[in-house]
Amino acid sequence: MQISITPLFSGSTGNCTLVQAGGTNLLVDAGVSAKSVTNALKKTGLEIHDISAVLVTHEHADHIKGLPVLIKKYSVPVYATEGTWRVMHGKFREIPRFQPFFVPEGNFYIGDFAVESFPLSHDAAQPVGYAFFASGEKVCIATDTGYISKGMIRSLEGSTTILLESNHDPYMLQTGPYPGILKRRVASRKGHLANEDCAKALCHLVQSGTSQAILGHISLKNNTPQLAFDTSKAALAECGIEIGRDISLSVAAPALFPD
Repeated sequence: MQISITPLFSGSTGNCTLVQAGGTNLLVDAGVSAKSVTNALKKTGLEIHDISAVLVTHEHADHIKGLPVLIKKYSVPVYATEGTWRVMHGKFREIPRFQPFFVPEGNFYIGDFAVESFPLSHDAAQPVGYAFFASGEKVCIATDTGYISKGMIRSLEGSTTILLESNHDPYMLQTGPYPGILKRRVASRKGHLANEDCAKALCHLVQSGTSQAILGHISLKNNTPQLAFDTSKAALAECGIEIGRDISLSVAAPALFPD
């Protein structure tokens, strides 16, 4: 029972990732319209009713935009940390009797998956990444973090597949169109992960068993997919790691199935 990760949408315009194993289909975030989510799922052969739950990483709009309609129209179960829910619950006041499932400390179970959250460093209430376990395999999703701590590395270790943020190139960020306050936010330890930091983490993780990496949450203004890929490729090569032999490396498209 192999686990698959399919980024349906990735980036500052919206994020939504499909995670599958056995008969269980999960979404991590729903940061585009509910219509876009359902249309993308149809192109994978799924209907929204095939989704067992949506797991929320944090409350920013590009991660929860489609949730109110998905809950109200389709009654999709939602998992969120208590801190995330405290901030975002006002958006769901018009949905009678809705209560999310709070993400506990340690493992919890949804269908064929054991799931574990781990903290990330982002300017949100209680941001988390997720590790998914099924039939002895582990995969992880970690985006929207300003840096990778030793604790995060330990949470990511042992994953066969990782969707990891490679958000920006520092030079493009500093010379780009963002106002100064936004540049400082993105570059901070509670902002987004730079290409070089992502690449450094991958060098370590390949040695812990990672054989597939997907670079996600690529900035439209401060990065390019090719630059993100090339930065990781060069760093991996310096560590003696060859793409195609030791690891499969790809970049998540902003929208895998555009409307």
